[in-house]
Amino acid sequence: MLFSLSILASSLSGVRHTVMTPRHSDRQRHLEANVFTNFHKLGFIPDKELRDWTLAILTGGAALAALAGLALFFVTRPRGPVRPA
Repeated sequence: MLFSLSILASSLSGVRHTVMTPRHSDRQRHLEANVFTNFHKLGFIPDKELRDWTLAILTGGAALAALAGLALFFVTRPRGPVRPA
């Protein structure tokens, strides 16, 4: 109902309306969406709870590695005047 009202409103305002084709009709986009789901959201893990735990562990590990890198930067920075070699 809302979609047909928006078509009517756009036709009355002089704006051309094109009907969007479903995403699954384009094979390339469908393949890209599947690849994104499998690699970014770990869609190849069928159990949702296991997938959520895996994503949480990977995200926590990445955050821990970033914090460890910052800590290592501050711990190993040179102190005092730099002497020529």
